[in-house]
This record gives sequence, C-alpha cells and structure tokens, in this order.
Amino acid sequence: MSRYRFALIGGDLRSSRLKEMLENSGNTVVSYALDSSNTGEYNACKGLQEAVARGDILIAAVPLTTDGVTLNAPFHTGEILLDDVVQAVSKGKVFIAGAIPGYIQQKMEEKGVLVEDLLARDDLAILNSVPTAEGAIQIAMEALPVTIQSLPILVTGYGRVGKPLAGTL
Repeated sequence: MSRYRFALIGGDLRSSRLKEMLENSGNTVVSYALDSSNTGEYNACKGLQEAVARGDILIAAVPLTTDGVTLNAPFHTGEILLDDVVQAVSKGKVFIAGAIPGYIQQKMEEKGVLVEDLLARDDLAILNSVPTAEGAIQIAMEALPVTIQSLPILVTGYGRVGKPLAGTL
C-alpha cells in the first residue's frame, strides 16, 4: 500500500528525479507534461484532468511559470495554461510549486486548495541562492565575448543571492 498519492505536473529534470525519489519511498506517483524527458517515464497521464484526479498532492514546476500565463513544462510539446491548472484542481488537494503568482495562489485557496510556494519559504530560498548565483554567472559568461576572470563586476546587494554571487566571482 502506498504512503501518498502524488501527481507531478510539468517541470524539468528535477521533477523527473523527484518522481524517482518519491516512488522509491513507497509512494504512488503519476505525472503529466514530463513526457519528453527521456527518463523512461511510466505512469504518465494522458491529460491534466487525469493527473489531478489521481493525485492528492500535486507538485508543479519551480518556477511555476516563466511567462505568467503558461505552466513551466519544457519537456511538454504543447502549452498548458495556468487557468486550466486552477480549473482542474479541486478542494482538498495540496498544490506545491515555486514562485506561484499571487493571483493563482488566491484562486486556488478560494477553491479550498492548500497551496505551498516553495520559493516563499526562507529555508528553501536560502538553499536555492547558490544555484541562482551560479546561473547568473553562466548567463554572464554566455553573453560576454571575453572571460569574466579579470573583469570588474559590480554586485548590487548583499542578500541571499548577492552574497554567494560576490563570493564566487
């Protein structure tokens, strides 16, 4: 008998890895919109409604969206509107994602859905600051025609991201 019923909706390779970890812990896990991740995925749902119906705890992408309109699902061939996600989720479900737009969180909570924004949690935001700083460095390296080794670089702010960014630079 499984411990919990999870549905992973959208996301990237981290979501595929999470799926494996949850399954290895004895949980039932289905997914939707991870279909082209080349991870040998099974238990993939054919539609959003099916995934939501089969899971009590819904885990979506981090960040939930990159454009404010569609679900962040880079391995999915089509677009999934955030409004469709909100419509599919019903009362009593748990919805977990990162950087959830306020209006989406409000709509979910009005429906009686428990919402957890991972990036609104201090403990996870602190852990996420190092990869964010490294991502900023990667973007700079890709954009510049020279190496960043000896460049003068100004880091404005010395908060969660600024501190590891300045230390790495």
